Amino acid sequence: MYIETHNTGTIMTKLIIQKYGGSSVASEERIMNVAKLIAKSTTHTEKVIVIVSAMQGNTSRLVSVLKKIDPTPNLTSADFTIAAGEQISVGLLSAALWKDGVSNVPLTGWQAPIYTDHIHTNSHILLVNTGLIRKSFSNIKAILITGFQGLSLHKMTTFGRGGSDTSALALSCVFKGGCLIYTDVKGVYTIDPRITKQSKLIGLIAFEELFELASFGSKVIHTRSMLLSGKFNVSLTILSSFLKSTSSQKTNTIVHFNLLRNRNQMEQPIATSITFQDKVAQIDIIMSVRSNRISWLMLKALFKTHSKLDIVSCFSNDLNRLIFSFLVSSYHMEKLERKILLRLRRFCEISKTQTDNRISEVSVVGLGLRNSGYALSILLKLGVKVKALLTSEIRLTTVVKQRDLMSTLSGLHKHLF
Repeated sequence: MYIETHNTGTIMTKLIIQKYGGSSVASEERIMNVAKLIAKSTTHTEKVIVIVSAMQGNTSRLVSVLKKIDPTPNLTSADFTIAAGEQISVGLLSAALWKDGVSNVPLTGWQAPIYTDHIHTNSHILLVNTGLIRKSFSNIKAILITGFQGLSLHKMTTFGRGGSDTSALALSCVFKGGCLIYTDVKGVYTIDPRITKQSKLIGLIAFEELFELASFGSKVIHTRSMLLSGKFNVSLTILSSFLKSTSSQKTNTIVHFNLLRNRNQMEQPIATSITFQDKVAQIDIIMSVRSNRISWLMLKALFKTHSKLDIVSCFSNDLNRLIFSFLVSSYHMEKLERKILLRLRRFCEISKTQTDNRISEVSVVGLGLRNSGYALSILLKLGVKVKALLTSEIRLTTVVKQRDLMSTLSGLHKHLF
């Protein structure tokens, strides 16, 4: 991401960036609550940039209507449609702030402007022009910006699900301010609190750990925003917009940039949190012949889809046929399979394809997990049939049948925490 700035002569006072998710602005009452949180921030002569998501459920409703009109809509039209949700949220929040006496300017991502590439519905930020924002701060306290959208070739683009986090971190990078991500939970937990009541809030988490959690299923923060946080060393705090802070208990998660922490047991592996992806599909593509060129074409086809693939493997069976196997979100299964087959059939013969959308991924994130058989031994004790296993120094990911997901999660959490 390139950052373009303009010197307007405006002296910037202390600046913070806040992001409010869809659950935080899901109703009139919640919008008024957010307005009060922002007003409180401005009492100490702070300037505030606020990134706002669509009201909870609005984007899904817009997508549903869009797909009834056309199951495979023009992507430019899709961006224009789904971006409306954030604009409604920003307009309502702006009105609430003016009512509370907080001067503000509402802007869309393309008015700001945040420039992106031209990949509609999944665009990436190329450049942030700060001139208008800096100029606007000369006489107002808060600037509200629609999340998850930008501008490319005079057309609106969107960043994909969870992209408002990315908008917030991009602006934090530009203005070198800390970022507060407000959600409907206190922060990051050892496991999703809906899985077990024994889930514990993590007060301090390493950037690398949260990056892995976000990449492998955690809904607390968007993966791409974590990349920006790490690249530009942005301080990040995750907290609830519903909770009144107290000094007697932990009420948020602070992200830091040092994996080293004091622990009692010197070389014992440390598990920090467990995350999961429950809607995962495995696609197997079986080639009638095997060759290095076929392997190369397959990898090229996968790359061209611009899709997030978790585990990719290539092997030959007893019939000397080449089998490519990979995992992808169930939401993208049919679209991805169609794209890949369309590319491959130009160059080679495909015997058949197999898909299984009844699998899930479970990931344990922590320290020293590659050489530790502890988590794996727990899975064996639980009698979980492991379909695949992938490890790194800070993550262990296992692929299990969807029917085994809940027992795997609760069993791992009980033994690890």
